[in-house]
Amino acid sequence: MINVAVAGACGRMGFETVKMILSSDCFALSGAFDRKEFEGADAAGAGSVPCGVKVSSSIEQALKGAQCLVDFTNMSVSASLIRAAVNMGIPCVSGTTGHTAAELEEIAALASEKQTSVLIVPNFSIGAVLMMRFAEQAAKYFEAAEIIELHHDKKLDSPSGTSVKTLEGMLRARDSFRKCGGDRETLPNARGACRDGVRIHSVRLPGFVAHQEVLFGSIGEYLTLRHDSTSRICFMSGVSLALKGILSLEPGFYCGLEHVMNEG
Repeated sequence: MINVAVAGACGRMGFETVKMILSSDCFALSGAFDRKEFEGADAAGAGSVPCGVKVSSSIEQALKGAQCLVDFTNMSVSASLIRAAVNMGIPCVSGTTGHTAAELEEIAALASEKQTSVLIVPNFSIGAVLMMRFAEQAAKYFEAAEIIELHHDKKLDSPSGTSVKTLEGMLRARDSFRKCGGDRETLPNARGACRDGVRIHSVRLPGFVAHQEVLFGSIGEYLTLRHDSTSRICFMSGVSLALKGILSLEPGFYCGLEHVMNEG
């Protein structure tokens, strides 16, 4: 049994993770962290059989007895929570995206110093990880591409961490892509954000969960790779994989679920 503390335990992903841990034979819920307004609530949530673990607004309290922290908070507090865990020698899995480059560099340096593992996961869906892998392979053969990512209206960062990581993989296959279309926009940013010739378009609407299309174009043909997450339940297999795998990783900083997948 792996003792896991959940940060953001009362949020959408945190709540699903708590349910997964409580129903698992592999994990035990050792602590729960969230905002002060949830202090003292049972981590199992209203309407559920109490689990006996109380939500704390102190990350140090929530980490007592934990072998691993899983973070589903937001970019305003996530980095400080990860630092707290690493300083206590506790490996951390984080599904929070939107960290600055400086924050990630600081976390990576601290993980190295404290000989602790930190795994940032932009997307816990196995299907999304495969889509990113396929996009990297396709990028070798298509010189023009665009990305459309669609998420629920509560998502704070744009573009999504998944789309950024997808593009990074595509840029490993080729240095840049051919920029298509004119630059004349009758409405600012109508063509989306652009990096190395690839446009990224972010959609934020009620009803969506997490979706992404990668479109590749060439003369006489186009290729579309699409992945849809219709329920947060689909992320739990990836969360479980990450929590099991991080304890086997060498100390250091990692980004992406592929680091704990058997196929590497």
